[in-house]
Amino acid sequence: MAHFFITGSTGQVGAFVAKELLEKGHRLSLLVRGPKAQDRIQNVFNTIGVTSSNYEVWEGDLFSLPFPINGIDCILHSAAELSFDPSQKEKVWHTNFEGTKNILAWAHQSKIPSFHYVSTAYIAGNYEGTYNEESLDFGQTFRNEYEKSKLFTEKMCREFCQKQGINLAVYRPGIIMGTSSGKSLHYQGYYIFLKVLSELYEKYHTKENPQENIYCMEGKLHLPIRIEANAQGKKHLVFLDYVAKAISTILLEARTTSQTLYLLPTHPPTNQQTLEWVEKALGLCGLSLVSSLEGKTLNRLERLVHHYIHVYKNYLEKEPDFEYHKSVDTLSSLGVLCPSLDNACFERWIVYGKKDRWGRKEKEEKNKEIPLQNLYFQKFLPLFLDKPFLSGKVTCNFAVCLKEDSHGFWKLTLQQGILKALESTKSQEGLDFWYTLSQEVFHEIIAGKLDPRYAFFSGKTDILGDMEHGLKVATVLREFFQKNPWQQPS
Repeated sequence: MAHFFITGSTGQVGAFVAKELLEKGHRLSLLVRGPKAQDRIQNVFNTIGVTSSNYEVWEGDLFSLPFPINGIDCILHSAAELSFDPSQKEKVWHTNFEGTKNILAWAHQSKIPSFHYVSTAYIAGNYEGTYNEESLDFGQTFRNEYEKSKLFTEKMCREFCQKQGINLAVYRPGIIMGTSSGKSLHYQGYYIFLKVLSELYEKYHTKENPQENIYCMEGKLHLPIRIEANAQGKKHLVFLDYVAKAISTILLEARTTSQTLYLLPTHPPTNQQTLEWVEKALGLCGLSLVSSLEGKTLNRLERLVHHYIHVYKNYLEKEPDFEYHKSVDTLSSLGVLCPSLDNACFERWIVYGKKDRWGRKEKEEKNKEIPLQNLYFQKFLPLFLDKPFLSGKVTCNFAVCLKEDSHGFWKLTLQQGILKALESTKSQEGLDFWYTLSQEVFHEIIAGKLDPRYAFFSGKTDILGDMEHGLKVATVLREFFQKNPWQQPS
């Protein structure tokens, strides 16, 4: 049996590849960030149904690697920072480029003969021609720093492995969704679109509003929402289990062969087709794709949807022209076939996402007192009472609820941007909206390290009540957190 070292094993790809390898009896060494690395990976493995214990956990990250380990046959490097948020540029390059550079050096020191790197199909950026397995750097521009960082990281992997005589396999997946049965660990990217429409359905299917053209018709909820997109543009959505099966198969069958493989659907649907599937799966109608909304007045629902999906807007306008028949032939010869997308796939993804509350299930330990929350709301924020708190002269009542805390909300009252009141409450009465998030995410936000808006877009935070108002306030909250970052007392 082979011995594999995996980074990113708590992420979608790493976890499911690990499951495939463990089920075949192989030995794994897993690099997992702390604290409580063992508990973190165990929770993930419990979720996806891993029963084997033939693995060891190394607590650390790409910059705190263990001493060189003997006897490893291959590294699968799937850890990455996936943010499209411009404010996260430094973190994206630090993790994706510098982190990979570090683990490549470690692989060389450990005398590991084979390095498998999870890249992305979107290193093609805005390239106008056909992009295939041999394509790399044509001087193309990019939609975001994530794409650019992955291209330069892939180039670095190729140069390093060629110089050091390490066999290199590169995987270029498309937009990874859940498994063919619907299961998912994370709800980013295209999932944001499914989530916001699902939550709009839950809010309005028993609460029609004819004044806004929201009504039920023949068993479907009509929502008047125009979405700026190229209706005939391709959408390269792929199943998570297909990606995991393809990678694990290549790891086992061709560990000593350098190659590049696209992991994309054989027949990618159009944006129009996927929209029709989403409508059918959710019981919606009234959605439409338009080439441009420039100069047009958006209704309230349209503003809300565009708030959520604006980070991914470029992916609705144009997709690269991929040519990947070599990858399809290689995987087909190994018995790995990409299942076809259809309406039922979207139904399963949505059903599972709703059941999992789009990744925001309540944590088991609810009754612990949260010192961080108490310190922040009882000691720090009171320093800003009756002082300018938020720019834009915001007036509202909103609250913050940490998932681990059973004591209720911390309610903030703002009048023309002045913090007028701060109190602990268990009642939602009088709140315009409230944020629900984990202590970990809360700490990142108040320390000025995580943009509150991106936390919503990436599914790390939930907004209940008036979502549109909550997103607007998040924009000015970001400014406050950056000017007044929290540092926990030592």
